Amino acid sequence: MASKTRLSTKGQVVIPKAVRDEVAYRPGDELTVEARGQEVVLRKAPRSWVDWGYGLGQDIWKDTPFEGVRQLWGYSVSANYVTVREDTGVKNVHELTGKKFNPGIRGSAVEKQTEAVFGILGIKPEWQRMGTADAVDAMKDKRIVGFAKAGAGYALDASTMDIATQVALRTLPFSEDDMKKVRADRPYLPWIKSPAGSIKGMGEFWTTASLAFVGATKQMPADVAYKVVKAIWEGQDHQPQGVMGAAYRNPRGTIEHALSPLHAGAIRYYREIGLKVPDELVPPEAR
Repeated sequence: MASKTRLSTKGQVVIPKAVRDEVAYRPGDELTVEARGQEVVLRKAPRSWVDWGYGLGQDIWKDTPFEGVRQLWGYSVSANYVTVREDTGVKNVHELTGKKFNPGIRGSAVEKQTEAVFGILGIKPEWQRMGTADAVDAMKDKRIVGFAKAGAGYALDASTMDIATQVALRTLPFSEDDMKKVRADRPYLPWIKSPAGSIKGMGEFWTTASLAFVGATKQMPADVAYKVVKAIWEGQDHQPQGVMGAAYRNPRGTIEHALSPLHAGAIRYYREIGLKVPDELVPPEAR
């Protein structure tokens, strides 16, 4: 969205309301100011660790990384699906430029991932900010062309299935070139291949993912981490009952999807059950 403003004699500018709404700037937000050639870039500083987790502070935090984080196990992997109404004729994510599109539940990780991915790929929809219930209604009454939503694992979630009872839907895949371009810019954003048949009539395809991991700091004693991880993976009679849709039956998934180093105690357990831990997931204290 492009808007005009004017520089005051004191070097001040007013960010137009439409732009503030688009990027969710609020009164009191701290902004960083960066010169890039003839451009001036404003970026919102994270308000909390939640913002940091959504990746809003990637450039702000790059010089002060939180290096003590260690992963223990992953318990949920969900595909993030880009879904559009079939009657829109949109058949490719790149055709969403200029279209009214909901990037995900307002304030969610999916919303931030969608914004980041679309931005890197040069896709510029007319963002429609709303919660799940409003997005469902907006799809049914044709106020938006589509939305992004985390699935139930690899299946479509209940809200998308609700829309499908009244509106014919199409799921849009990302190409391998799309995935590689985004990964080159933001290697920490998770991608998965949705298996063939996960979406009716579709083969295997790339899409982004929502991962739920349990972590600790490297200060947790290795023997404690080992016992906790062992108890989780070998407590199959209880764990799936505690977390709906938990993926506790696949310890290999933790190795496949982890994006930061594993705890030394967790590594001991995974190796003990015969899994190979890639070098990039082994922290210095576990070498």
